[in-house]
Amino acid sequence: RSANKLRHIIGVFSTVIVVAISAVGIIGSVAEQTPWQFVERKFLHAFLSTGDVEVQAKQASENNQTVSTELAPAAYSKKDETFSPAPPIRGGDIQTITTMGPDQVERKYIVHVGQDYNAEAPTPAPIMFSFHGWNQPAEHYVGFSKFETTPAWQQAILIYPEGLDGAWESAPYATGRPGKDLEFVQQIIEEIDKDYLIDRQRIYATGFSNGGGMATVLACHMPDTFAAIVSIAGAYYQPVNFGCQSKPIPSLVIHAVNDEIVRYEGGPRNGGQLIPAYEVSKQYALRNGCAMTPPVEVGLPNGQRLDFERCSAPTQHLKILEGGHIWPEEPDIAAEIWNFLTAQARA
Repeated sequence: RSANKLRHIIGVFSTVIVVAISAVGIIGSVAEQTPWQFVERKFLHAFLSTGDVEVQAKQASENNQTVSTELAPAAYSKKDETFSPAPPIRGGDIQTITTMGPDQVERKYIVHVGQDYNAEAPTPAPIMFSFHGWNQPAEHYVGFSKFETTPAWQQAILIYPEGLDGAWESAPYATGRPGKDLEFVQQIIEEIDKDYLIDRQRIYATGFSNGGGMATVLACHMPDTFAAIVSIAGAYYQPVNFGCQSKPIPSLVIHAVNDEIVRYEGGPRNGGQLIPAYEVSKQYALRNGCAMTPPVEVGLPNGQRLDFERCSAPTQHLKILEGGHIWPEEPDIAAEIWNFLTAQARA
């Protein structure tokens, strides 16, 4: 009866609502629907969900039971049934996958499934992409990045894609067409999702050098997919932040001030122009709505953390004092990365 009453109430106002939405151009997308169908599809489900919970609570009260009156977040309202109880890679194992990528070019990526992943009764696993540097084989980068020393090795599905001809897009030496690496990343996500129960709210990207630039390309164009990014010694060639979406995204930029290959101050390299590392962080601070005041500085072993304030998404810059163009060992960068990423989730 409550559903019928809601239908009656909504029906009275449906014509008014449809007139209003047509004024802002929405009606074109629902031209083949009746006013009631549009309103019902858009609004009734939420009302009925709330009503159902209230009915359950009333029934439980009569039976001296307790029922939560909180609705599940919309992102989890439909259970993901696409995972396999016998996936190709078991928890704790690592494997190289070869696939046909965009433009019908053979591509490959390495997958490590966290030891905590129970294929028979899984809980949603976060995904972390990690992108190698220019001409750095993915197999080498797995050990180079040291994530096996962090809880990510147990908790997450780690993906190490390999760039086309050893490079990622946005760099002047990249051979792939613009946008094709983005398509490749999205393809990997869909392939992994077929066999594993993944947490779509916790997909992360990190990378070193040219791979760090790739992580920022993903932050630029795919903030609706990635919950946060971290870049280490990133090569930020000028196209890297061109035409970005405005949606805030948590970011951590890590760079050594004495990096002689990808200089902290930026400048010309390989026929392109590198954006200074700190300028990249300031661009994120602007995008993330941070206060236009100097960031809070915190001293670290061999480093300094700069934390921008009052941001709509966490925005940090980690300045390494000594180390050059390497994966820093002090502070423990792998741990810094995972600690930052695992605290973030898309709303």
